[in-house]
Amino acid sequence: MSGLTIAGRVGATLVVVACALGAAAGSALAGAPPAEPAPCGGLRVADGVVELGEPLLLGTIEEPAAVACLQAIAGELVKRPAIRSVIVAARAVGGRGQMDAALASARFAAGKLAAFGVPEGRIGAVAPHGAPGEPPQLKIAFVERRPHAAVGQVRAVSGKAQVGFDLANLTNAVPGAILSPDSFLATGSGSVVVARLIDGSELRLSEDSAVRIGAVAFSTTLGRNVQLQLVRGYAEVRAREMPGPLKLVTGNAVAGVRGTEFRLAIPDETTSRLETLDGSVAFSGSRGTIFVPRGLGSRVDHSGFPEDARTLLLAPKIEEPVRGTRRDGDLLSWEPVAQAREYLIEFARDAQFTDTYWATTSDRPRMLVGPALLPGSGSGA
Repeated sequence: MSGLTIAGRVGATLVVVACALGAAAGSALAGAPPAEPAPCGGLRVADGVVELGEPLLLGTIEEPAAVACLQAIAGELVKRPAIRSVIVAARAVGGRGQMDAALASARFAAGKLAAFGVPEGRIGAVAPHGAPGEPPQLKIAFVERRPHAAVGQVRAVSGKAQVGFDLANLTNAVPGAILSPDSFLATGSGSVVVARLIDGSELRLSEDSAVRIGAVAFSTTLGRNVQLQLVRGYAEVRAREMPGPLKLVTGNAVAGVRGTEFRLAIPDETTSRLETLDGSVAFSGSRGTIFVPRGLGSRVDHSGFPEDARTLLLAPKIEEPVRGTRRDGDLLSWEPVAQAREYLIEFARDAQFTDTYWATTSDRPRMLVGPALLPGSGSGA
């Protein structure tokens, strides 16, 4: 029998394992092929620098081992989505011919990084002069976007809400999720999300909606400057009363307030619709601005002119039920509203309409509560 001792470090604890190997096992171990060497002789990506165990010499940059090293470097860089730029520097000493050759090596390496997944538009290749006596070699550095300070927080979610910096690649949001400048907040079908901004204002997104958090500045002495962009769907804002503007923009309109409550929607690609619930809103298109006070609404279409403010239809008075729990088979009814073509009926389990929110429409001032309207087992709304 022969003995083998293996030692490893886990945290701050040294673990030692002693094993007894038979002669056959020992001979098999002795005859095993050596492990593949680590790419680059070891690799560390941190603090804006790619550190290598073995230098990438310019004279061997196109050899398989060097290409494998570049592939390993690219694999580490793509794991860091906050990277904004990557600089590939071929450091060399000599005249113009040597420096041109060094730049060609840097461009070759940059091309390999792009081929292995690093966004090509973020890679730059340079050939700076190296120190006297330094072997011609490749150095790689990068710049990461600094983490943004939190400017808002998700307060409530019903259904599916998502957040992130890439609208096509968002992650699920839960109450407590942080909102940062340049981030997106979006909802799925039959969903609603409520967020609180750093200035105390509240943002509520209805289903199939998305908003981009733009520049957000807040000071208890100087006030605020809040910029939001409605990308799609329907948003409701309750702006806290304080100095400084809060602006919600669409592709063709801007709603600017200081302290009020309003709704802004994008019913189609060329139209933005405003409804002022409290206070007054400065509503602008590319060719004009109007003020829309409480109880009025307006819209901007492809012309760029805001329409004259018009009286909003009043919410209908509910006849049945006034309060209490509703169950499958119960009748919902309300007084008809003149000129209304359709009614939006919203359901929730709380007064803020954030807990188990869902909605439907009706062209009549009544409807039955059926299983299709109630999520889950059909318990009361």
